[in-house]
Amino acid sequence: GAARKPAVMWFRNDLRLHDNPVLDRACREGTSVLPVYVLDPRDYGKGPNGFGRTGPTRAQFIMDAVQDLRSRLRAAGSDLIVRMGHPEEVVPELARV
Repeated sequence: GAARKPAVMWFRNDLRLHDNPVLDRACREGTSVLPVYVLDPRDYGKGPNGFGRTGPTRAQFIMDAVQDLRSRLRAAGSDLIVRMGHPEEVVPELARV
């Protein structure tokens, strides 16, 4: 039969691997997973009030957390695809691959 496409797992705010219901289900069902994190430029620009949407400390925290997630996934034999763009465009594009 044809090989099943992996399920795209879009990490957003919850970057945990342990106690993750989507990963737990994929493991139980034997489904391969394509982990994805999308940096949305709209979250990092200035808001309508002229202030930054995400401050430098928060941005660094997010970058560190994403790097940690990638390291943990690699240690488990996987990886993390990180893209910059609008998630509503990036995620469906990756799902088609």
